[in-house]
Amino acid sequence: MTTHDPEDIRRLFEAFYSLPARDVMDSTFRAAAFLPPHMPVLDAVEVFQSVDHAWIVPDPARRFGVQSILLRRDLLRAMEPTHESYSKFLRLRFRSLAHGAADCTCCFVEGRVLHRVAPDTPCRDVVHLMEAKGALWLPVIEGDELVGEIGSLQVIQALHRLRSGAGR
Repeated sequence: MTTHDPEDIRRLFEAFYSLPARDVMDSTFRAAAFLPPHMPVLDAVEVFQSVDHAWIVPDPARRFGVQSILLRRDLLRAMEPTHESYSKFLRLRFRSLAHGAADCTCCFVEGRVLHRVAPDTPCRDVVHLMEAKGALWLPVIEGDELVGEIGSLQVIQALHRLRSGAGR
């Protein structure tokens, strides 16, 4: 679609918003790692040399029971000794950073909720949830298994595919 006809744009977004999450998600997890809940923070720093986020799961060999997501910004916050959330972190009942683990850093932002979507969740709800909750990544969960992930890139690519006529 190269036109800016309002009716064409309306149809494009109707089609886009009705896409199920399974048609938008990345099931290859190219930008992600899978880490256990008790991985030392310094080991997580090593992993983050090649990824920008990690899913925290009980058994990294399997993608069941996602507990949290660890973002680069979480690691940065853990490294900043004067940041307000660092002070909160020290007051919480988690291990100190010297003995810290990924689960401690994941819980770093007090009250963080891991928002999830199902494979059949419409893209309208995915985009709304990401924007309303400030979620950078959403896990796509089927049963108890992590089957994919959706970040802003996947959303933008899905819209582009529809616009260019590549379909789903």
